[in-house]
Amino acid sequence: MTRHATLLVVLLSACDPASVPDAGSGPDASLAEVSCASYCQRMEEVCPEDTLHPREACEHVCAHPDVPLFDALGSAADASGNTLGCRVHHLALAVGATGPERAVHCAAANLSGGGVCGGLCDNYCLASTGACTRANPAYAGPDVHASLDDCRSACAALSTDVLEGIAQPEQLFGYGDTAQCRLHHTHAAMEMDAFDLHCPHASPGSTRDTCDDAARPNLPNYCAFATAFCPGLFPAGTEVGDCIRMVGAEVMRGRYVDEPFESFTDTSGNTLGCLNHWIVQTAWDESRCALADWRPGEWESAGGAGVCDP
Repeated sequence: MTRHATLLVVLLSACDPASVPDAGSGPDASLAEVSCASYCQRMEEVCPEDTLHPREACEHVCAHPDVPLFDALGSAADASGNTLGCRVHHLALAVGATGPERAVHCAAANLSGGGVCGGLCDNYCLASTGACTRANPAYAGPDVHASLDDCRSACAALSTDVLEGIAQPEQLFGYGDTAQCRLHHTHAAMEMDAFDLHCPHASPGSTRDTCDDAARPNLPNYCAFATAFCPGLFPAGTEVGDCIRMVGAEVMRGRYVDEPFESFTDTSGNTLGCLNHWIVQTAWDESRCALADWRPGEWESAGGAGVCDP
């Protein structure tokens, strides 16, 4: 597994869907425009934990040239349905909202739709049958689904109970035997145009290291986020592979331990789960870099801020 972070690795040229000015009204007039560029910019500002980072990744998935994500562009008056307009509608409602109300609207504004802007299985199957079948010229593997109906039937049998206590919104958590996990990996395939890598993860059967309740927190995920969002944790020029070797050496020394699936919720202690818990938050909050510091000399017990220490 190379990475499951919301990072842009390959960005192909893509055009936004046509804008629809003044398509609706809401608390934020700037959100009346329905376009991927406007949507992704405002998601970064209003619901940063619920969007793909960097912004170019969001724009690429939203307006992917080969894989349709929405049933229609829609308008900002849409309160439901798998349209970009519905997501813009709920993004506008999230402005100024707090607590559970904000969480509901940000989830609906997420590219997954949050079960509001289209059903979870409907959205997964539209994207997955477009991304992970021979309908997609960039995918070389076997069809993940025989048809849209086949996908919907398989998805209906999947759990939607995401592990409680994770650091990310459930739509962005790339682990556990859930429908949300498979939709996440479908988006990851689109984000990086890495269909041959991520389509097996996004399939109903998935893989043991991703959409499976036996999946464990891992170094590739930590290092993908850490090198992208916390470069200060490493010497200049450190890449993901270098990070894996460096942090892996600390695992070999016993300073970090590999624990089961539930350790994704660890907020302290010397587990890879703790490192992963804090590092994913750095995509929208750089202050988390200090908490996710892997270096023993920067642990709290050594006078630093790193909380993943014994």
